[in-house]
Amino acid sequence: MPRTITYYYPDENNPSAIKVFQDRSSQIRGFYFKRDYLKDVAKEDYATNYAVYFLFSDEADTNGFKTIYIGQS
Repeated sequence: MPRTITYYYPDENNPSAIKVFQDRSSQIRGFYFKRDYLKDVAKEDYATNYAVYFLFSDEADTNGFKTIYIGQS
């Protein structure tokens, strides 16, 4: 089933800072941002909903794997 995803960039001066994705056929939204922009994301109206989130480490462990933490708010 094809789907259309809408992209929204809240900061028009720095579009790579925060990206918001939404499936147009549902209320599901996704955010992509770096830790430095967490306070800016928190200001978005729909950022207070329940969420599943992923945190990615910048560095690999001793086996060469990066750590991914998955959490739920």
